[in-house]
Amino acid sequence: MGILEGRTALMTGGGRGIGRGIVLELAKDGADIVIADIDLDNAEKTATEIGDLGRKATVIEMNITREASVATALSTAIAEHGQINISSSMTLTTLVNGCSTVAAACTISQSYLAR
Repeated sequence: MGILEGRTALMTGGGRGIGRGIVLELAKDGADIVIADIDLDNAEKTATEIGDLGRKATVIEMNITREASVATALSTAIAEHGQINISSSMTLTTLVNGCSTVAAACTISQSYLAR
């Protein structure tokens, strides 16, 4: 049992690069993963790797610059996993903490992540 067992992590851009590395490590520590990405092919490949680690992985198409896309993605993530305990991404961190990039999406992200 990993230290993140029972937790769900949402990662924007988790399909490749640093994001992929982060979600694989979170999964190894027991977290289920939501990959919110515009690159669905790579996100699905990463989700398969997460499944091979015995964790649940959900891929959701999300464009961080579109308020409706963020709202839909977060709604879907909550519906599928019940809660989001961990968010990992420079983009999502900016949205949640900085509110400097997309103010409307920031408000939505904060309300969904607080549930």
